[in-house]
Amino acid sequence: RLGKLSLSIPWKNLYRDRVEVTIDGVYVVALPTHASKYDPEKEQKSIRSAKAKELAAIEEAQKKAAEKDVEKKDDGFAVKMAMQIVRNLQVTVRNVHIRYEDPISVAGHQLAYGITLEHLLVVTTDGNWTPTFVTEESAKFWKVLDMSCLSVYCDVDSPSLANPSLSRGTVDKTIEEMIARGEASLPNHQYLIKPISVDTKLMINKNAGANPDEPQVEMSMDVRQLGIALDQDQFQGSMMVVESFDRMATNLPFRKYKPATPLHGNARAWWNYALQSILKEDVEPRLRQWSWKRIKEHR
Repeated sequence: RLGKLSLSIPWKNLYRDRVEVTIDGVYVVALPTHASKYDPEKEQKSIRSAKAKELAAIEEAQKKAAEKDVEKKDDGFAVKMAMQIVRNLQVTVRNVHIRYEDPISVAGHQLAYGITLEHLLVVTTDGNWTPTFVTEESAKFWKVLDMSCLSVYCDVDSPSLANPSLSRGTVDKTIEEMIARGEASLPNHQYLIKPISVDTKLMINKNAGANPDEPQVEMSMDVRQLGIALDQDQFQGSMMVVESFDRMATNLPFRKYKPATPLHGNARAWWNYALQSILKEDVEPRLRQWSWKRIKEHR
């Protein structure tokens, strides 16, 4: 769920005023594919989307390769405008919580992995790190990235937020309360990376190519504290989750044949699942590929 998205665009003066983007409240709860009911239409849509992304990536790579052979031309007005907007773009992100719950990898236990972020600010500054607006003529510009309370956790036997009995309001309130604030660790989390705050300062020199002695980018980072932990339960559970991902990837083509009934007491349905998986995904495609009918079609 996206809580609030705010865009401040000075249409009348894009060359003299910054564009501001504010995102407040990004809450995501994800589950393994096998934990959800099979939906043929949704599955096909997901497969088509993945193939479309692969084709788009190939076309983009070919386009970039072709552009290398084309003589570089002067940037047009649109390109200069876009670069000016990006150069002065201010981004503010607050209250982010992305959570993945796995109730199937470890029998009898539920693992919950999550990333939380209290606040992130990216702003353009001058050489003294004071927020300002830089013009197109400026050879150098500076960026400050201020990140507060980023944390990563792995909770063992954590209550599920995907429980159908929970109302939307309850889930939203709970997932927001689980975000660490003020660099204070929350007692209901088992942290892999405890809440950290980082101040990053960047200097970008767009004319660095003219002088090889000048760096194109200079960066300094100030990490106030860093705490990393990994206990035995988290390690063993994580290894089992990785193995579960491999099994889910292997079983993905056969998911449409899988019965919704438990294994115990439903032997016939599960034997039929095994039979259909082998026949439909292995035997029948091979027989169809080498049939005389198909051979004649591809002469």
